[in-house]
Amino acid sequence: MEAHRTVSRRAFALGAVGVLAACSSTNNDPTTTTSGPEAAGGGLGPVPEFTGKLAPLVEGVTVPPDLPVTAPTLFRGVRLFDGEEVTEAADVILQGGLVAAVGAGLDEPDGVEVVDGAGHTLVPGMIDSHVHAFPQAQALAARFGVLTELDLFSVEGLSTQVDEQRTTGATDRADVFSATSMATAPDGHGTQFRVPIDTLTDPSQAVGWVEERVAEGAAYIKIVVESGFGWASLEQDTVAALVEAAHEHSLRAIIHAQSLEDTTIALSAPLDGLAHAPWDELPPDLVARIAEMGIFVVTTAGLAQPTRHKPALDDDRVMDRIDPGLLSSFRRASYATDATWAAMLPNLQALHSAGVSLLAGTDNSNPGTISGAGMLVELAILVEAGMTPVEAMASATSLPADTFGLADRGRIAEGLRGDVVLIEGDPTAEITDLHGVVGVWKWGVSVDLDVA
Repeated sequence: MEAHRTVSRRAFALGAVGVLAACSSTNNDPTTTTSGPEAAGGGLGPVPEFTGKLAPLVEGVTVPPDLPVTAPTLFRGVRLFDGEEVTEAADVILQGGLVAAVGAGLDEPDGVEVVDGAGHTLVPGMIDSHVHAFPQAQALAARFGVLTELDLFSVEGLSTQVDEQRTTGATDRADVFSATSMATAPDGHGTQFRVPIDTLTDPSQAVGWVEERVAEGAAYIKIVVESGFGWASLEQDTVAALVEAAHEHSLRAIIHAQSLEDTTIALSAPLDGLAHAPWDELPPDLVARIAEMGIFVVTTAGLAQPTRHKPALDDDRVMDRIDPGLLSSFRRASYATDATWAAMLPNLQALHSAGVSLLAGTDNSNPGTISGAGMLVELAILVEAGMTPVEAMASATSLPADTFGLADRGRIAEGLRGDVVLIEGDPTAEITDLHGVVGVWKWGVSVDLDVA
């Protein structure tokens, strides 16, 4: 194998904005033009199947022993989106780190802090299904109500740090689960980020590569199929061997593929999900293949949207909550072009109409997106693509919780984590009301919304 990944602690602390912009291929348009049977989605062969079981990321609810002691919180008469359904007037009590009760006319516990929910909506803490995490971004995510981030490649040592944060109940930042690294070819996508990584040249290396990620604490396995812009790409048999090795450890295999050609290769293996909605327009039979396989697709649509189309950039409620040092990344022109944007909306519409599970993910910290606030952009795009606001919010709450086996979060229900977000207005009717976050609670503890 290639040399092990090494990175300084300083590089980790700095966060790697730009260095870990690891899932988009270049600063150019990755849309490619293909012809022949692969361009039409043909030549795929039989639908690959995986009939084993995948391990949940979290099996049950375990309250961290070191949570701050706080008074119970009662939201009185609030509109409730519980992760699936909307109740127009509900009471919700947070106590002991958990959702203690949901109902109407609930009695007030001793010492309770009552929050008047009139004109407000309570939603579950959100889940971003594609990030590149670093500490400052975790805190930013929490200020916008994103309390769980699924990292798809970061620097060495991340997994140990975030595991400790989860078990000790750090309430000032998002929880993070990580792939730790990504499987790619020598001179392949991912090798450009100045973080040395193990690469693969042969299917026989797949088992060992996956075992190393398991030893690092990987929550799932990320595989790169990226042939554009002169990148070397993994061969199809190596991709299949990596997927099989991931499944041997009951881990989900998530494939990065953005072009039509690379997506076709990805779909030849029994993968569990695509890390991106493709940037080439998908033909109907390829959409049908994705639906038939029952895999998920992480949207990352904000990355394909030219920056000029992002209304969040003009909303002081959003911009005033972003660290000045990170704001420039959000304002930078994204990698998108009018061509990528023209393909993205039809792709999302087709996938959604076919019943494909779309999970909201931002792919921050790439230019044009950012932790936390990027989720507001992503959900607005999903509504533009034809989802209802309730469906879009489910793609950031209950759906990823079910998909990844996060049994303790993603919903507001008795006995689950007290991870909730209070919104001024009604995002179940107008998705941009999500810009009006007025309170966030993680494990029932209020999150400071001010920039440090």
